[in-house]
Amino acid sequence: MPATYQVVSKQLIRLGPEEAKKPPRLIDLDEDYLVQMEGKNSSRSSNASAMARFVERTVRSPTIKAQSAGQMPKLLNQTGRFENWFIEQEEIEIEAKPFAKGACGQIFNGQLRGLEVCVKQVSNRGNFKDVKDIRREIALWRSLRHPNITLFIGASFKPHAGVQIIMERMDGGDLKSLVQMGDISNRQAMQYGIQVAKALAWLHGNKPPILHRDLKPGNILFDGHGRAKISDFGLSRLKKDWLGSFKMTGMTGTLRYMAPEVMRSEVYDEKCDIYSLGLLVYFMLTKSHPFSGYSRDSRIAFANAHKDFSVSTQLGVRDDFKSYIESCTVNNHKKRPSSAECVATLVMYQDKAANCCVIA
Repeated sequence: MPATYQVVSKQLIRLGPEEAKKPPRLIDLDEDYLVQMEGKNSSRSSNASAMARFVERTVRSPTIKAQSAGQMPKLLNQTGRFENWFIEQEEIEIEAKPFAKGACGQIFNGQLRGLEVCVKQVSNRGNFKDVKDIRREIALWRSLRHPNITLFIGASFKPHAGVQIIMERMDGGDLKSLVQMGDISNRQAMQYGIQVAKALAWLHGNKPPILHRDLKPGNILFDGHGRAKISDFGLSRLKKDWLGSFKMTGMTGTLRYMAPEVMRSEVYDEKCDIYSLGLLVYFMLTKSHPFSGYSRDSRIAFANAHKDFSVSTQLGVRDDFKSYIESCTVNNHKKRPSSAECVATLVMYQDKAANCCVIA
């Protein structure tokens, strides 16, 4: 009987007879895996050869041993095609104050060789996990091209500060600031919801699907034309196409916008992003964060994990909007709509609200 092998976290593992019968595990996202998937998507006939190349690269790939921040450029180089995206520090100028905060750092406006850009300053603790997370984010983000996803331009490293990820300029700020200023109508809320849902539909439609896992107002940015774009892929993951879902050992994302199944450390899939999308629409319509009545994380977590989210009638939200939000946030993730269904529903609601074109 031929031996069975499996790639786990960039290591080729020989499996015993019993282990070989089990479903394959989710591997770490890295450049080798993305290259392998590009080969798979471009030609079905090349699947075997693409996998063979992937295994060969995996077996001989370097092992990260250094753990200090001083060796960060060398470690980042292992992401692949380093010269295509690495930017020298002297080519970047950033403003003093950030305009948004993400899961792993702050976002500033800046300039790259005279081009106006945004710079995400990644928090730098110099440990092994941080390096892996940054490499994973770069490897994923630089492969994404969609009108409602912020464009990755490159990355740099600043000693004593950490990694800087450079992306397209987003002059419109973030959704949190926009809603807090009060300059958003119901029609605009539907418009922005459509744009975010379209980005999710594209991410979830990839093979394998891509889960964002940290959708929240601070991660939705706007360009100079008022177009909403998803940003910050520090917590994003690929879902292997042969797995229906996967499980994390701990909570991932922002508590107020985190799906209950993630909160409970259960098996989950791309429907965790749908839950967050429903709460983004709630935030835009009510001008209030979900679970705003709870001040402690423990109470938010309990309310989120054990109850279906409901929209109070006292908030004055239209019945059709209310139904949509509650369909996205039902506790049973299997009952939530798909991202494509969310796009269709929000377009219908916007068409009812006003006879106008949709920027999406």
